[in-house]
Amino acid sequence: MMGEGASRQAEAVIFNGNGTATLGMVELPPLDPDDVLIETTVSVVSAGTEEWVLSDRFHWGGPLTYPLVPGYQKVGDSLDSARVADTAMHEGD
Repeated sequence: MMGEGASRQAEAVIFNGNGTATLGMVELPPLDPDDVLIETTVSVVSAGTEEWVLSDRFHWGGPLTYPLVPGYQKVGDSLDSARVADTAMHEGD
């Protein structure tokens, strides 16, 4: 794992706000002390929610700011077992 404060990037699907999606690199935010860095192996795309976001019809929490990385259902592997040991998560969860 990279040192704290190091720039980290990941490949992601990006919704551009005009009904299009691209694949590109995004900067990952810094980890908070209780965060665990996960390498996503599966990301579920909802035909409902993501379609609403892609077409800019998802306004329940206010207007969306594009470009954005969609998704909220992910499965992956921890990249920092020391952080996992300090959380309610366990390797294999």
